[in-house]
Amino acid sequence: MTDHYNTLGVSKDASETDIKKAFRKLSLEFHPDRNKSPNAQSKFQEINEAYETLSDSQKRQQYDMGGGENHFGGFPGGFPGGFPGGFPFGGGIRVHHSGGGGGMPHDINDIFEQFFTGGMGGGPGGPSIRVFHNGRSVHQKPPPIKKTLPISLEQAYDGFNMTMGMENGNDREEIPITVPKGINNNETIIITGKGNKNGDLRGDLHLIFEIQPHHFFTRDGLDLLCKKTISLKEALCGFSVEVLHLNGKILRITNQNQGNIVKPGFKREVPGFGMIKGEQTGKLILEFNVEFPDSLTSEQKTTLNETL
Repeated sequence: MTDHYNTLGVSKDASETDIKKAFRKLSLEFHPDRNKSPNAQSKFQEINEAYETLSDSQKRQQYDMGGGENHFGGFPGGFPGGFPGGFPFGGGIRVHHSGGGGGMPHDINDIFEQFFTGGMGGGPGGPSIRVFHNGRSVHQKPPPIKKTLPISLEQAYDGFNMTMGMENGNDREEIPITVPKGINNNETIIITGKGNKNGDLRGDLHLIFEIQPHHFFTRDGLDLLCKKTISLKEALCGFSVEVLHLNGKILRITNQNQGNIVKPGFKREVPGFGMIKGEQTGKLILEFNVEFPDSLTSEQKTTLNETL
């Protein structure tokens, strides 16, 4: 029979605190997710069996008397025909690790503390944990799948419908998705229950929309900004410019009848022609750049001197 005290490295008169400390230290050292030696699995199981016996006062007393952990009430191997009212040891909650390793200790909080504070190793998402409640496995919801989708500013302006094909094992599912008008850059749409499966549970799908740069417009919240270059003559005498909007229409903007002089950096705001999001609509803001001539003729200079 295995010497449980020797397995945990404690004396026979060790306190419950000493036993718990020894178990926690050794279980971390020989946990299969952290220790890749060939005997780590069996050693981890021995540590758990030793702790399960020595941490329970009744089991420890029977063990010290030479009864062993599998002898209850004089019946080797357990109670014949079952135990009335249910098995008295263990409890309603156990933790099962995918690496195996035999029964786990009664003090479940100690193990949970190690899992969630990074005390144990595992894959990119940490160890695979299942919680057992009343003998039934309770699966953890998988982390979300995150996908970044590039879209044009025109698509963000109009909104659109799309279909995304998702592979899940041998199954392929076509997921319809509605992207609303005015979606922001790096805005996330969450599709619940369409991610990875874990038993009966399924994670979510996070779609992150990345709006690509536009050749003419830039976006500031719900406002659309653009720049137009006009000549010095147009700046002084009036202008008429055309802008191809994101909605496909051509906007004609003019000040020929107003007589206003346009200076470099002058901005003209057009309400109602920005991005549309819900019940809100932004502005179109047109900034003018004035292009000066490289040179003037003598006649032009004379005319300007006489006019200005």
